[in-house]
Amino acid sequence: MKKNKQKPPRKGWAKLFKKMHQQGDNELLIPDLYEDEKFLNDPKEWVWPVDSKK
Repeated sequence: MKKNKQKPPRKGWAKLFKKMHQQGDNELLIPDLYEDEKFLNDPKEWVWPVDSKK
């Protein structure tokens, strides 16, 4: 029986990502921050739950 030699996963990725960066093809496809997560950057907008056990 012959063993199927597979290349390691992600082999060559670093070279390809560097090439993408050099060509300006490395923009995010999905925004890093969604509209409903913007409150995380402004602590003044945080709402703390009231402790009902007091």
